[in-house]
Amino acid sequence: MRRSLPWVSLAMGCAVLGVASWLAHAGDLNPPPGPVQPTMKTLTEVEPRIAVQTLAGDAEAVHVIGTAGSYYLTANITGQAGKHGIKIMAHGVTLDLNGFALIGVPGSQHGVFVSAPGYTNVSVRNGSVRSWAGAGLHCENTSNCRIDGVLAADNGTGGNGSGILVGSSSSVVRCSSRGNGTRGIVGQRSVLVEGCTVESNASHGIDVSGESLIVNCTVKGNAGVAGILVGYSCTVTGCVVSSNVGSGDFGNGILVNGSENRIENNLCVSNQTAGIRVQGQGNRLEANHVQSNARGFHVTAPGSLIIRNSAQWNSIKNYEVVPDNTFGPIVNKDNVATSCNPHANYEP
Repeated sequence: MRRSLPWVSLAMGCAVLGVASWLAHAGDLNPPPGPVQPTMKTLTEVEPRIAVQTLAGDAEAVHVIGTAGSYYLTANITGQAGKHGIKIMAHGVTLDLNGFALIGVPGSQHGVFVSAPGYTNVSVRNGSVRSWAGAGLHCENTSNCRIDGVLAADNGTGGNGSGILVGSSSSVVRCSSRGNGTRGIVGQRSVLVEGCTVESNASHGIDVSGESLIVNCTVKGNAGVAGILVGYSCTVTGCVVSSNVGSGDFGNGILVNGSENRIENNLCVSNQTAGIRVQGQGNRLEANHVQSNARGFHVTAPGSLIIRNSAQWNSIKNYEVVPDNTFGPIVNKDNVATSCNPHANYEP
């Protein structure tokens, strides 16, 4: 009598179990009646945004965004003479440049333009806007606007265009604005400008009106009245402001035009006029360092508090402060060892 080999029995057992398992998971062999329903996601579900290139333009713009929603670029957009690149005519628009560029041509208008005052909640991010005859991003009449991670370069080719303009209660973060025909970044009231690089613009670098915060920015080589220009109730802190140029009252590092501003912990180096110039009353200047400017601190109005600063190698004067300011004593190498005033200002 022939006996079965053990491995043959084992193989047959595994095959039987495999078939049984397949039958258990194969699904219903008698599906319910009716049409077959789709199981794949729609294109809108996969990419719940609208490609800008699918939108028509008009007599003023290459493409027009006319309703609220989320939009994105699928490629670069090249401008046309006499037109904006993208015109926004709605509240609540998010525009993702998606790493692409809006590229202007001679005679073009603004790269991104919010068409009328009163629109709110507009966001533009992640790409570049360059070589437009007007502004790179003209959102000056838009409140609650956010510009994030945008490079605005060489705009204002007609001599009358800034890099980035935003309205009140807006923010400009992680942006670069370079080589524009007038100002680099312009904001109205209650604006945040953070972590931006603003360089070689033909006028002011950063210009905000009031109740705004400028923090951790690098501002270099701009040719207007100042690298950073503020109005009233602003804070400027943690910024590097250097090599801004001009003649007369132009070419300051930081220019304080109004009152109730706080200018703290900034480095102002090699600006053509003053490292920090103050023309308004009731401001606070603390823990700044100014070096190698024509004047270090140039305070032309009374009523400010000036403490714990340092100044050196400024060619005309380290501290030029009119009377009636609260001004910590100046400590230098001759009396630093004997000074114990915590509010002293320093010079070599």
